[in-house]
Amino acid sequence: MKHVDPSLYFEKQDFFESMLLRIHYDRQAGTLEFILDDAQSRQSGMLAANERHFVRLHFKGVQNIQRENTLLKFVDPKVIDYSGNQGHCPSVESVKISADTAPVFRIGFGTFGTFAFGFADLYVQEKRGRAVRKNGGEWCYSDAETGAELEFFNPFN
Repeated sequence: MKHVDPSLYFEKQDFFESMLLRIHYDRQAGTLEFILDDAQSRQSGMLAANERHFVRLHFKGVQNIQRENTLLKFVDPKVIDYSGNQGHCPSVESVKISADTAPVFRIGFGTFGTFAFGFADLYVQEKRGRAVRKNGGEWCYSDAETGAELEFFNPFN
C-alpha cells in the first residue's frame, strides 16, 4: 500500500457512483478500510469492458467513527463492518475531507448511511481485475497483472 496525502489524493480522485464492496474496522489496531469498485475508471474508458479497477482506502489512527443517516430498515447503524456479498451494494454519493486540526473523512452512501471519522494516515492500494463469465453465467475475477484469482468483494485478500 502507498501512503498518500489525503487532501491531494481526494482532490484528484472522484469516487462518485463507485460500488462499495467491503468495509472492515479493526478497533484494536485503529484501522478502517473501504474497498471500492471504481466507477470513474470504467466510465472514462480507461478499462476494457471486462475489467474493474479496485481501490482500497486504508485509514490508520482512526477515532470517533460515526454512522449517520442510515435509512435502510435492514441496516443496523451501529455495525461498521460490511461486505457486499450480503446482497446490497451501495454506491458512493459523496466524499469530503476536512483538516481543521486533524483530518476528518466523510463518505456517504445514500440511504446506507454516511461514515465520518478522524484519522492520522491514509494508505491506498489499487488493483485491476479482469472478469470472465463461466458456463453457468457466474463471473470469475482474476488479477489483470498476475492472473491470480480474485474474490470480487475482497480483491486484496
